[in-house]
Amino acid sequence: MERTLTKQDALAIFKEDRKGEEFWRTLDSIAKRESWSNYTDSLCRAGSISLKQYESWSNPF
Repeated sequence: MERTLTKQDALAIFKEDRKGEEFWRTLDSIAKRESWSNYTDSLCRAGSISLKQYESWSNPF
């Protein structure tokens, strides 16, 4: 079985990927929550996180 990401790892990657994006700093909290939701959905579909992780992780924004 392949290793899945921890929430801490996923959040670090998520923030690092958006670090230099000017628009990210101007987004409101609702848009940031939506972006995180879309990101975790893509991780689940790719098999990088389990369905249980996807369903249980709270949104950090």
